Amino acid sequence: THVLTEDVLYREVTSDNLLLSRRLLTKTNRLPRWAERVFPGNLSRSVYIIEDSVVDLGNRSLTTLTWN
Repeated sequence: THVLTEDVLYREVTSDNLLLSRRLLTKTNRLPRWAERVFPGNLSRSVYIIEDSVVDLGNRSLTTLTWN
């Protein structure tokens, strides 16, 4: 329920059968309790996250990297 949007920006199957994907996610970002008292209530409570993933069926592996 904390993920608001999920968009695929890029997807490709390489010649060596790897599935590469890049997604943009928007999710809620709850502030720590102390910060909720300091910052105004209308402060944006969502963040953007980039996720890269590689699916390798040959090695039966999934690798993901995420950052915001």
